[in-house]
Amino acid sequence: MKTIPLAILVAVATISAASADLVYDIDYEPPAYTNGQQIGGGNTRTISDSIPGFTSQALLLHDGGGISYYAPQPYTTGLHSISWDFGVPVDQSSTEIIGMLLGSAHVDVTMSGSPSSYLIEYGPFPLGAPRQSVPFQIGQVYSFHILLDLDSARYALYLNGNQLLDDAPLQFGSSSLDYVSFGQSQTLGLQAGLDNFRWEVIPEPISILLILLGGSFLISSSRRKHEQKLDAQQSPAPLR
Repeated sequence: MKTIPLAILVAVATISAASADLVYDIDYEPPAYTNGQQIGGGNTRTISDSIPGFTSQALLLHDGGGISYYAPQPYTTGLHSISWDFGVPVDQSSTEIIGMLLGSAHVDVTMSGSPSSYLIEYGPFPLGAPRQSVPFQIGQVYSFHILLDLDSARYALYLNGNQLLDDAPLQFGSSSLDYVSFGQSQTLGLQAGLDNFRWEVIPEPISILLILLGGSFLISSSRRKHEQKLDAQQSPAPLR
């Protein structure tokens, strides 16, 4: 019985992701998507298997293109995990090449700049000061991950597995999430790649823990009853 708490903790860590509520999981690969396909209406969102920096088929957003993915209903609670890959395939000049926005939560990440200074910009908009930023390279794909806790209205941001922000407050205090949008400024000629978009709602660890505790109790109870039954069957009959 002493091993049950440890087993439960291990199970919480491994089952949490497996039991998440998956909202979107899109990799733009066949058979759902074919090379050259236009998606989302218009002709500024093109599936391509030859975007510089991407090793597999992805979505090329170009000439001011953008795409939004809506929640089944606006979320106002829960821990949300949102991840995606961005890449800028060719040199181009613009204040914002590609950006991501988490709906009403007003969390955004942009890849901006010009050949002299390409930057990934993130975090709040401090009055009269530039946002936090790190440089990026043309033709390289970057993996982003946001953990957004709507209950506390705070979030964390990761770039290629490295944490850029931790426990950052939502800038405008909104604690709802209705869509995730990817897009460009309305400038002809811009190109950017998007791939591996995933949005999931992670269950509360305490809820999983209670479920596992209940399950372990039922298993233990059933095992005890089974052992008691075996003991009764194996006990010698009483003398008369």
